[in-house]
Amino acid sequence: MAPHPAARVRTLAELHRAIAGCRLCPAVTPPPILWAREGHRALIIGQAPGITEPKRGLPFAGAAGRKLITWLAPLGVTDHESMLERFAFAAVAKCYPGRLPGGRGDRAPDRGERARCLPWTDALVRLCDPAVIVPVGRLAIDDWLGPAPLSEVVGRRFERDGRIVVPLPHPSGASSWTNHAGNRALVELAVAQLRDTLP
Repeated sequence: MAPHPAARVRTLAELHRAIAGCRLCPAVTPPPILWAREGHRALIIGQAPGITEPKRGLPFAGAAGRKLITWLAPLGVTDHESMLERFAFAAVAKCYPGRLPGGRGDRAPDRGERARCLPWTDALVRLCDPAVIVPVGRLAIDDWLGPAPLSEVVGRRFERDGRIVVPLPHPSGASSWTNHAGNRALVELAVAQLRDTLP
């Protein structure tokens, strides 16, 4: 089996060029979305781009991003641009997976798509060496912390491989988890953890 193209990249510029041409998953809508600049020391990892992100070529460019900005406001994040200044972004799946057939919302990336995409995330972590990882949503949290109820991990700070991990729930409108006041308080606690941790 040929090595994954992410294994060959040595700089962020090479990573952006290489991932732009990735077409390893046939059932998704490119382009792959990944955002990182030299000097980023905090990385947000979401689930997958939504329908808006491929049009703009930027992460969290739709409604979920607007909600994430409101959560991150205590960190000085006031708009999409300031969020991109503060954080690098990746996702469990880098391309839009499409709508859920006959259902509400977007399809979750399947196991094969996630496996083919993981080396891109690994390359970004290798090149940026972020001190803080913010997995957003169930799939990203499972990758970094293993399966656990959101109520047991959101609001807490963990250490994995020398990095601080502060999970957040998914800010999608399809998720009702933050409708509960106690869960919203856990989101606020998580952001407070980030404020105390971010480089």
